Amino acid sequence: MTPEDIVNSKREAYEKTVKNYSFDHKQKLKILSDKIAEINKRRADELDQIMINQARILDEYELRSNGNNKVGIEKARYQITYAHEAIAYQAAKIYIFILNGEGNIKNDALNLISLFEGELLSARSKVIYSGQILKGVIK
Repeated sequence: MTPEDIVNSKREAYEKTVKNYSFDHKQKLKILSDKIAEINKRRADELDQIMINQARILDEYELRSNGNNKVGIEKARYQITYAHEAIAYQAAKIYIFILNGEGNIKNDALNLISLFEGELLSARSKVIYSGQILKGVIK
């Protein structure tokens, strides 16, 4: 099953369940979903910019190092690349509610928010770690 198949399956299940919800609840879910997508894009863009800056700093350090500290540079480059890929993966994520009935709408919303926060924090922690590695290399 491809990632696209998974998203389509989740979206189909969501549409099947939400069609029976009141207009008000549908609107609230739509607003929350749009807000999550907006925050995800903004934060991923911010983290991406940090990674671009880290890569520039490492490139400049490597240029000035005259071939010294190759092991440290490789380790930092690996971590920067790993974090940058994690951010790209995070930016591409589509968050779809897993609905368990209209009576559980609050819990369903909180579950999605919690999932989003956890995944965003995971990407952020990779950025912080790559920054720490970079700092250790250039000292």
